[in-house]
This record gives sequence, structure tokens and C-alpha cells, in this order.
Amino acid sequence: MSHIICSGCSFTNFHATLDNKSNFWPEYLGEYYTVYNIGSPTNDIKTTVRSLIWKANELLENGISDITLMACWTFLNRDSIFTSRIPTSVVHKTDYTRTDFKNGFYALSGNFFFDWMKESEDFENEKNYFSSKVKWVKSNEEDILSFLEWFYYLIVFCEAKGFKLKTFFIKDMLSIDENIFEGQIENNEVLIEPLRFVEVEPILKHLYSAKNFNKKGFNKKFEDNLYIKKFYDLIDWEKYCWFYKNDYGQYGGVYEWIYDNVKENRWVEGNDLVAGHPSPNTWKKFVNDILLKEVI
Repeated sequence: MSHIICSGCSFTNFHATLDNKSNFWPEYLGEYYTVYNIGSPTNDIKTTVRSLIWKANELLENGISDITLMACWTFLNRDSIFTSRIPTSVVHKTDYTRTDFKNGFYALSGNFFFDWMKESEDFENEKNYFSSKVKWVKSNEEDILSFLEWFYYLIVFCEAKGFKLKTFFIKDMLSIDENIFEGQIENNEVLIEPLRFVEVEPILKHLYSAKNFNKKGFNKKFEDNLYIKKFYDLIDWEKYCWFYKNDYGQYGGVYEWIYDNVKENRWVEGNDLVAGHPSPNTWKKFVNDILLKEVI
């Protein structure tokens, strides 16, 4: 039986520790394969790639070589910093080595909404770093270049080791920019207070019904930017990345697929933060209809 390593953000593992089961897409894949879910809430692209490589090498050391790596790509503007301290909690941190943070942890920036960085002993230096970086260093161009570089790094690793690699996005993040309403929810860049899910869902339903939910989706971001296009062209998108395609977008992810295919009970009950998280029933349908038939 094939071994599948899954990583990503809270769309992959809704819990902060690896021992808890989210009943999300990796767990439903586990009904057919041997699956390792090493995702973590607020993971960024770097920690997603690093965790996949770490676990793959661990399996190789144990004599397992029939390996598929799967990534559910998160928002591209997220970031992480490694620190060697032992944290006081596991919130917004990851330790994919499963050493219970004895060797340090990755501080995860999430969506740069800093009020969740309550644990001053853990986050004081990291908070200052993230604040300065988002103000002075980060840009849309830098975010997407970084993503493409890390994606290509993962591809090269898999090709060198003879592993299979399959990825998909939580939402369309490669098309040209869209700002659908105040709060920049589509870019996950709320800086003060996230909009509540009950405020967002009616707006998204209206945009979807008017065929505007993804009206941007036929041209990739920065396609005319020489630096970015060269990295786009390094990646075999058809081979390594699944996109949800419909009449008004070619680069959709799970979010766009949900609005076309899941009519009721889309989201985790009680999860009223912006955009929500897909419910277990939604993920089960996604695994059965998409991952098992079109991706793996």
C-alpha cells in the first residue's frame, strides 16, 4: 500500500498537535492508503515543504520508498521563523519533527493578525520581526516568487528521490488580484479584527450567484513580470498541481469547488471566523470526487 504524506495549514490539520485527528482530507485518504498528516494550523509554504521533506526522509530511513507527497497550499503571504526556545504553548507554532518542541519550534505568522500572539515569552521577538517584515520586506511579488521557489525545490527533491508529488490550493491564489470587499479577506490580510463568517458567507453567495466570485480567474498573477514568469515556467503545473476549473476561472482550489459542489453544511460547525473551514462531510466528498478520481 502506498504511503502518503500530507501537509498544509488548518485546511489539512485543524488541531495544533499531531496526535489529534481533524477528520479532514488526509484522514479520509487514510481509508485507502497509509497516511501521515503533518499539517498544522497557520502553516506557511516553507513549513509545509520542510515538513514533507522531513517526513519523507524519515520514511526512507525506515526502508519505505513507495511515497507520495501531497500539499494543500495555503495563503502565500504567510511566513515562519525558527527559534530554539521551548514554547509555553502550541498555538500558532509547529514541530513537525514530533519531538514535543524540545528542539525549538517554528513561530507561524498566520495572517499577520497580531492579537493572537498573546504569549509574550514565546512571541515578543517574532512579533516584532513579522511586523517589520510585512511593512518593509513583503510584497505580492515577493510572496509569489517565494512560493514558486519553494514549490520547485519540492519538485526537485521528489524527482531526485523518485517520489510522486500532488498539490492543490485552498483557493485561487494564482490569478490576477481581486478585492471583493473591505477587509481584504481574499488575501487573508486582515490586520485588526477578522470579519465573522456570518458576515462573509452572504457576500460570497451573492458574488457566486452573479458569476463574480472568481471573474478574474483566466490570467495568472504577474504573468508579464519576467522574474516571476521564468519561475512559473519551471513548474509542470498539469503534473504537480490540481486546479478546479469552471466557466469563470481556471485556477480554482477547494474554496471555489465547494461553492459549485457542496450546497449544505459546507463548514465546520461553530467555526465562524472568516471563510470558515470545510466540514468533515465536505472533505469526504472532496476526497471521493476529486482526490481519488482526478489527483492521485
